[in-house]
Amino acid sequence: MSIDLSINAVYAPLRWALPDAVSAFQQLLQALSQTPFCEDTWWVETPRGEGDDARLDALGQVSDLVAWFEEREAMIFDGEDRVGPRTVYASGGAETARRYKLQLSWDAQFGQSGLTFDIFAPHPQRGLTAALMRDVCAAIIDWQRPMHINGMPTRYRAEYHPLDVARLGVGWLGWVPFEVARGNLPEAEIINAMSWGTFVASQADYWAASGPQKNADAIARAQALDLRLNQLGVLPTSVELERGDWGR
Repeated sequence: MSIDLSINAVYAPLRWALPDAVSAFQQLLQALSQTPFCEDTWWVETPRGEGDDARLDALGQVSDLVAWFEEREAMIFDGEDRVGPRTVYASGGAETARRYKLQLSWDAQFGQSGLTFDIFAPHPQRGLTAALMRDVCAAIIDWQRPMHINGMPTRYRAEYHPLDVARLGVGWLGWVPFEVARGNLPEAEIINAMSWGTFVASQADYWAASGPQKNADAIARAQALDLRLNQLGVLPTSVELERGDWGR
């Protein structure tokens, strides 16, 4: 089963030098490896020259990860000034069937920082559920305090998101830095207090927003959840996130 799911965490600007970012990123990878959805082995891929295959290395076999990412940046920009935020990333799952990719982007010059967890396939035994993603979100929150987390199919984000393009909803599931009482959110099947905020999900199981498995009822439930959260005043706009103090 192919999955189209992206979990995104938005942070106030992280003003890290590359060694600090790599160290923090490794701590997050270790924390995620303790969750039921993720595995112990993470992979990093180095782009090669034109016509060459990419090189795939197990993260634990890279002796100097900072130098590894510096080499990657040099290959991508080929001596030109770097454009855009800095990034570090790793993929998880079997070498021949990676199920997910985690990428951290940061640079104070470009405003807010972000973490993206793209999922391409379910867990081979446990599937893909809101409960599994709740553990992933908890690990992300414990790692660095975010301003907002959302998790949704990318097609939902592009075609079905019911709010203004400048406002971030949650889609299938997410976390808001506010307490939300269950009675105020009947559209959510799952509501859990998490750290200083609330984890919510429109339903327990993953749903598709495109292709033969497209679930119109699930899309409608996600839209209703986003509209209610917006009515409660707990969804940020891009301007509020750029300011860096949302939920504080």
